[in-house]
Amino acid sequence: MQDVQLQDLLKMQQERDVLAGGLHGIFGAVDVLMLPTMPIPPFVAGRDTPAGWPADDWMSWNPYTPAFNLAQMPALSFPIWPQGAVLPMGVQIVAPKGRDELTLALAAWLERRRPIALAR
Repeated sequence: MQDVQLQDLLKMQQERDVLAGGLHGIFGAVDVLMLPTMPIPPFVAGRDTPAGWPADDWMSWNPYTPAFNLAQMPALSFPIWPQGAVLPMGVQIVAPKGRDELTLALAAWLERRRPIALAR
């Protein structure tokens, strides 16, 4: 664990709040967001990074999910198998803070139309 000075912690919290405010503003125009969960194809389980990836940090290949977590927005990843894919990919569904039912309703709607295959 790293020691953090109070002023640094307060600055980080303020930066988080600015980020969250910007993200919350999006929902004035849309009800939910649907976007890729990851910017790269899936890779073998049990690794933090893809084989041959230039960094050891999982954040180096995962830019889409942390911002919504910081903004305390409900989000889920709905698995899909593109035609011919061996491993699933995810579609991320994000709703405004406190509107968990929107993410769950959209995921349920998707599941009725495209049932999740648990094994391929």
